[in-house]
Amino acid sequence: MKPKFSIIVVDCDRHTPRASAKWGVESLLSQTFRDFEVIFVHNGLKQQPYEEEFDLSSLEKVKTIYIKEICDDWGNTSRHYGSRVADGEYFLHFNIDNLLYSTCLEKVNEFLQKDNVRKDMVVFSIIHHKNAERVLTGNPVRLRHIDCLQVVASRKAWESIGFWYRYEYEADGHLFAELSSKFPPFYIEEILAENF
Repeated sequence: MKPKFSIIVVDCDRHTPRASAKWGVESLLSQTFRDFEVIFVHNGLKQQPYEEEFDLSSLEKVKTIYIKEICDDWGNTSRHYGSRVADGEYFLHFNIDNLLYSTCLEKVNEFLQKDNVRKDMVVFSIIHHKNAERVLTGNPVRLRHIDCLQVVASRKAWESIGFWYRYEYEADGHLFAELSSKFPPFYIEEILAENF
């Protein structure tokens, strides 16, 4: 049976301190809603498999992709690879040093089922730690200044634009603007995650 959510986790040893990666993975393990898969996409020469680095025994569905050449494109190549192998009905893009609150997927799932209205794109609020400041981003969102962490979009929506096909610095903003032009976004005002 296909999972409700695919969490596509972008990681690169040379960009992410392993202590930060550990808290990101622990936030995934702590999710109260369990119908999801995790897809780790590592860019670079990783020495230790994820199953050895982290205790992933509580996860039923884990996939791992290793991209050997280093792509300095802010994780965009990794997101594209992860999207292509994801089986979930909805995708959430996650950098390994991000933090999902433990009820994030539960609250998104409740919101998706609310009002019997099909929702192909949901945007939730996050705290973005930037230059030692806490910046709240959420509703209303400027779609060209959005972070990939705060969008949950359906497989149908991603397929309609060719998955994560852009690779420039502000790719997420452009892609989410394109998604929202086809699928009107719905907003959850509650803060459900943090970006570091």
